[in-house]
Amino acid sequence: MVGKLKCRLQALRTERGVSFGDLEKLTGISKGSLFRIERGGDIQLTTAHKIAAAFDVEASYIWPEPVTFYSRRENDGRRAS
Repeated sequence: MVGKLKCRLQALRTERGVSFGDLEKLTGISKGSLFRIERGGDIQLTTAHKIAAAFDVEASYIWPEPVTFYSRRENDGRRAS
């Protein structure tokens, strides 16, 4: 799943010509966090929706398989699957 997330998000950014800086401005999510997410890091549900909204797509387009999302309070070091 992590590989697909990386590929979809990176491909979408590339095909639309959106840099990390551009996406940071559109979403309010730091470039560092966006980079980490694109490389397969954990993601919160609200963050997923912000990224999807910035590209005007459904979150399921970027994340086509079921994903486990964690809130900050619930995340105890587990990776999203």
